[in-house]
Amino acid sequence: MADNFVYEKDVSDNKDLELSIRQSINSWANSIPNHPFTNLGDTIDIKSIWYKPSYPIRLRSQYEERSKFKDHEPFKGQNIPPRKYYELSDFNSWDISLKKVNEFENSTSKYYVDGSQYVTNCHRCNASGSVICHRCSGNRIITCPGCSGSGKVNCSSCGGSGTKSCSSCGGSGSKSEQVSRTRQVQRSNGVETWMETETYYETVSRSCSSCGGSGRNRCYTCSGSGKITCPRCSGRRSITCPVCSGTGSLVCPVCMGKTKLMHHFYVKRDLEFTDKGTCIIHDDIYDDFPEYLKNFSGYESEIVFSTKNKSLEKGQLPAQNHLNKFIDKYIEEAEDENTNSHCKLFQKLDVSCIDTWLVTYTLKGKDYNMVITGNQLHVIPGLSPIYEVAHGLWEKGISSARNYMYSRSSRLLTKSLSIDVFEIRDNIKLALNTVNGKINDSYRLGSYITLLLIAFFGGFLIYTYYSEVNYVFDYVDFINDPDNFLYPIHAWAQTFLSVYLIYLAYLSSKACLKPVGNKIPLVLLRISAGILCTLLFAVFYILIWALLNATGFSLIVTLAAWFAVKLILIIWWLIKIILGLVIFVVQIVWGILKWIWGLFF
Repeated sequence: MADNFVYEKDVSDNKDLELSIRQSINSWANSIPNHPFTNLGDTIDIKSIWYKPSYPIRLRSQYEERSKFKDHEPFKGQNIPPRKYYELSDFNSWDISLKKVNEFENSTSKYYVDGSQYVTNCHRCNASGSVICHRCSGNRIITCPGCSGSGKVNCSSCGGSGTKSCSSCGGSGSKSEQVSRTRQVQRSNGVETWMETETYYETVSRSCSSCGGSGRNRCYTCSGSGKITCPRCSGRRSITCPVCSGTGSLVCPVCMGKTKLMHHFYVKRDLEFTDKGTCIIHDDIYDDFPEYLKNFSGYESEIVFSTKNKSLEKGQLPAQNHLNKFIDKYIEEAEDENTNSHCKLFQKLDVSCIDTWLVTYTLKGKDYNMVITGNQLHVIPGLSPIYEVAHGLWEKGISSARNYMYSRSSRLLTKSLSIDVFEIRDNIKLALNTVNGKINDSYRLGSYITLLLIAFFGGFLIYTYYSEVNYVFDYVDFINDPDNFLYPIHAWAQTFLSVYLIYLAYLSSKACLKPVGNKIPLVLLRISAGILCTLLFAVFYILIWALLNATGFSLIVTLAAWFAVKLILIIWWLIKIILGLVIFVVQIVWGILKWIWGLFF
């Protein structure tokens, strides 16, 4: 670990360290695929090793704030010490002894000020322990809210109208009946002609005998009055007060029924602490290794200096140490937080060290830098030879994409990404996502073309099958009967459902081909794959549904479609009625306005 918080130190002569670093570089290089630099640590020429540690600094400051208040609470026989404080100004909140704080915490607590307590009768209830009920004003009963004191409410059966729709005629006032009629019909057998009496049936509308043609009958629940006895008060017009349960009084909310109050002063203590920190990184590493800057908090470190005191002074480390200016800045900021009511209790300073070595080396006549950190000698490669391989693959992948060779581009970018170079990782991911999107577009194009063709031409074939063939088992053969109410809609419902299944085939094809990715090299082949895959899924789904249709399972869809059509017709009918009423009202208003205009002009 750090010796006297050094800024930097040349350790190039430490051969044991150099050997360990080479082994660590070998392990790192051999763990990365798609590059030629196996055992990189054995092939490089190390020119220098500099120890340039980083120092995470953390200063925590615990503060306390106090304020004083008056309060009271029910007297429950608490021990009351002799009174010595009569006003808040009689004491200083900081003179009150409170529980000692040893650890950093954020909290708020209240503490009695002993010597401020005294007992009086409750001012709210005059020491009775109870108050008049605010709901009934002590009367014990209140006007029934269900009937507003009338004792009656609207009949729930008829809604207060006194009549109900006639159940016999459905409220129309008339009923349809079939009656037999006779008529004379001329017959002929080619030789002679004669007249015969023929019986036929005719539907006629007759006034409903149950309601006398009015369409409504008297409500039996309320005997036609439209009102019934209020169920809440049983017609008494008032009920027992639900708040006080009929006692007329409530427990005093101030003394909680204890009749007396204990008045006291209390000190409110607010504890909070600040936590300030940074990491002092050597300029050479700060400037050239962005990966180190982002991930330093996860690197192995050890506390090398720690101190805790009521108040820390500046200059905690030896004079001229490069860390002092950063530590002193935090100490000054913490000191500025002190006020008359906001006091610093204690502070703790922790300085850690991340062992870091900057290795300068050459390979094939070119200079490179690498950072090694921690006891495990973790490698942070920077712009290494392996970085150059990844960068080259990235550039080739971009070039291939520009020449519309997306499969080749995807393979090159995938190799580059597998090397996982921090400096260009995000750029490679962005390029790879774009290229893979182009590849998937080829599959989607084939799938989309098939979707349109099958949905259009297949739709006619599917409708023809369900309307003219529609093979089903005998027990559901009624669906093929033209007189069945579902017959007119069955073929359409199954056709629309089948088109939806074709769309599902399109989605299934996209999901199935996405993992294939760049394994199919040519655009035409990828489009063909999309066409074939979608076609197979579509045929499979449609055949499965045809088999389900044969069992009668598909009638669920047909029945749902029938209900949907009826609902749409009802909605359309209602819209027409509403529009007609609006137009009628507008015409009346317009006529009235014209009449008024004619009176004066």
